Amino acid sequence: QSNQSPGGTVGGNLIVNVLGNGVQIYGYESTEILGVSDNLVEDAAGYGIYVDNTTSTPGTTIADNSIAGASSAGIYLNSANGSPFTVTGNGVRDGTGDGIYVYASQSGGGTVEGNEVADVPYDGIYVEGYSSSAGFLVAGNQVWNVGGYFSYGIYLNANDAGTPSTVSGNDFAGPAWVGIHVNASGSSGQDPASR
Repeated sequence: QSNQSPGGTVGGNLIVNVLGNGVQIYGYESTEILGVSDNLVEDAAGYGIYVDNTTSTPGTTIADNSIAGASSAGIYLNSANGSPFTVTGNGVRDGTGDGIYVYASQSGGGTVEGNEVADVPYDGIYVEGYSSSAGFLVAGNQVWNVGGYFSYGIYLNANDAGTPSTVSGNDFAGPAWVGIHVNASGSSGQDPASR
């Protein structure tokens, strides 16, 4: 008996002042694209958007959401062992955790593009993607006034990825410890390009 379930979309919602996560989705082994788009989340005491979509086919899209004042990461995605993901066009600001955090080890790679993260005390964009079958695109993001000591504006771990990754066209302004940090040892092809 299969435990797989169909996917779906959560979109167009206004969520304000909740004691846990603003949007919370468990899409384990989903058989369709899981989408989270066009939501406005303010003052969540947990994550702004939390998606656990491990081992899913074909993957997850988180797009065009606005998150302000989350106590944990504005956006958290667990896509480990899953298909490629997309995180694009989101705005995260004024939180007390990370901006965007993606855990995608042993996944099919993914894209983090065109997001804006501002005024968070830890990492702006953090992608953990070691041993993925494909690389990652982290491009066109704007990261402002994030972090401090031992934090990153943009962090990508693409060690042992099956194809090259690209980090390009991102804008960053501190005070994070490192602006852009990339691990790409053992990846196929050339090392990532960054600006």
